[in-house]
Amino acid sequence: MAADRATAAFQGFLVEAKQYWMSDVWTALKEDYARRSGGKAISSSTQVAALMEQSPTYWFYSWLERHIQRAKYSGRYGLHKMDAPVKAPAPRPKLREVPVPAYYSAVDTHQHPGNLTGAPNAGLVYKASAQSTQPGATNRYGLHERFARFVGELGDFKHILEMGCGFGKSALPLAQKFARADVKAIDLSAPCLELAAAEAAQAKVSNVSYEQADLRHTGYRDGEFDLVTSTMVLHELDTPALRESLQEAHRLLAPGGTLVHLDFRVKDPFLEFIHYGHARRNNEPYMPEINELDLEGELRGAGFRDVKITPFEEVDGATRPDWPTWRFPWTAFVARKP
Repeated sequence: MAADRATAAFQGFLVEAKQYWMSDVWTALKEDYARRSGGKAISSSTQVAALMEQSPTYWFYSWLERHIQRAKYSGRYGLHKMDAPVKAPAPRPKLREVPVPAYYSAVDTHQHPGNLTGAPNAGLVYKASAQSTQPGATNRYGLHERFARFVGELGDFKHILEMGCGFGKSALPLAQKFARADVKAIDLSAPCLELAAAEAAQAKVSNVSYEQADLRHTGYRDGEFDLVTSTMVLHELDTPALRESLQEAHRLLAPGGTLVHLDFRVKDPFLEFIHYGHARRNNEPYMPEINELDLEGELRGAGFRDVKITPFEEVDGATRPDWPTWRFPWTAFVARKP
């Protein structure tokens, strides 16, 4: 499952470059913006864009972000050359033919060639790429373990569904946190599900099972779950798919059940400008859509109540205004089915 030494060395270099971009270049960019915006009334990311369009610091920041991500996947030492598919030991994921939705096939998300359904090694490639998205910020599953603890403060759940589970980065910590629960996890990507099942077996976690399914139409029974979760899925759905997923989650939850999504939200003009630029440079076309939606209204429209939207810290202190490095605007979206 490992890359060869040359590829590993090159990918290690990219991690160092990403850390430089997250810290030194990010700091220089914020300082440049402070100089350019000093004394001006800034109320929108569009105004920020007008200020920064002639900034060489922003040009370098943008170029470096785009090409670090591009270099992860392509060329002689790209992740696309990682070893062939993982075959999970028993119990294996339940795989079935699931049509790939148009919104998903329309773009190579994260610059990942063919998206996560395009190659047998897609799960391995996604995992390797995800571990260098925000290097140094968390350990292997650190953010997802914190998410599991956050969910644990909301109740003692027995029947859990993780939507869009990828290679199991949140489903596994949830299954470990709720050791007496039955945890089901779904995704479109068979290679990701194979890897997720293999990792669960390696960790000797037996209360999680994986199945290939579309989160808009899962095939599970009405009211089958008391908790439905996702991490970093909402921003990869276009608006119609997002609405369908909320409606499906509402259908799947028993009365009194809880919905928890971990995703992104930002309203500060400068940070919104950065977030939208990140979306363009990393092939995330639906990121601005979800940020501009009234997601509280969408949740209420789907039938949920007691909606709470709160910043989420991937590490202690990460939401401080003086946090020194670039980070995603992690946000927890919590709601209850009456």
